[in-house]
Amino acid sequence: TGGNVVVTSNSGAVSTGLGLWTYVDRWSITSVSPSGGQWGTIVTVSGQFLLGGGQSTSLVLVGGVAASQILSSSATSIVFVLGVPNSTGAVPIVLVSDTGATYTITGQFNVDAGSTIATVSPSL
Repeated sequence: TGGNVVVTSNSGAVSTGLGLWTYVDRWSITSVSPSGGQWGTIVTVSGQFLLGGGQSTSLVLVGGVAASQILSSSATSIVFVLGVPNSTGAVPIVLVSDTGATYTITGQFNVDAGSTIATVSPSL
């Protein structure tokens, strides 16, 4: 549903814009899977109304870093590949719709420290 915008100034002048806003159902997150990972992890966010009234997800930020790729997005699921993180631990996930609507998920995802190789055996 949508509606008109009416602005009344202190002088009494009234200006009306017809059909300038649309009500969008509130985003609802049911799960983030897995609950943690490192660079290259494929993450699925599930819920309802995930496109913020739009047609697609234009950006996913994890701890302020853009996902390296958005694999798919729908009103009920967004699947992306975790980019190279700049921090570890609990980080927010920010979903941005092509309408500009944003939703921040907190407390549901941890960035793990990357693995390191200590030795290679046998050495050449």
